[in-house]
Amino acid sequence: MSDPFSDDEQPDELDEPFVKPALEYIRARVNETFNKEISGPAQKVAEDIWKNWDEIRDAVSEGDILLVADPFFHSVKYPSLSNFHMFRGAGIILLGTGVVTAIVGAALASMFGPVLWQGALVCLAIGAGAIFWGRYVQERDARTYRKRMVERVAWHQEDGGIADLCVEYLSGSIGFEGPHGRTFWPQFPSNALTGKKRIADGRDLRKISE
Repeated sequence: MSDPFSDDEQPDELDEPFVKPALEYIRARVNETFNKEISGPAQKVAEDIWKNWDEIRDAVSEGDILLVADPFFHSVKYPSLSNFHMFRGAGIILLGTGVVTAIVGAALASMFGPVLWQGALVCLAIGAGAIFWGRYVQERDARTYRKRMVERVAWHQEDGGIADLCVEYLSGSIGFEGPHGRTFWPQFPSNALTGKKRIADGRDLRKISE
């Protein structure tokens, strides 16, 4: 599957009306992307997306269902979305350094206290700023990712984005949020439309939790 962050693909208003391809074609595309035959539950989820494609596409296009990105899964899959890890990691290190420096400064107050306290405050301030900036970068990249996926769902090209959405959903990179809550793999995507809590192995989450 091509990178959803590529700017090479643009919608073509002159495309022929979309005709949903056969389920076997979608399965073959998904298997090809994962470089293996997907499991039985994953095949059921792909079939669920295929069966309910018109409803899912319309709901996503009109905003009735939102695509929810998992930042950790999609940042692993797409390295261009992993920058927030760097800022968050640096922030945590600086916060830890600031705390240690403050403790040492308190212990050596008579000798180096003022200098160490100043250093601790600087580390804490920069560390907090790095963490907040990392959070901003994470949310910004997630918005970009969602926007590109919505475009792929809405455009009438090749398989209409069915295979792309199957792959992203099965990899855990994306889920759905609708009036009935959030739906992630291994739940059936159509749960976001129906309010059911079925998972791909046939069980019902509500019965499991009882």
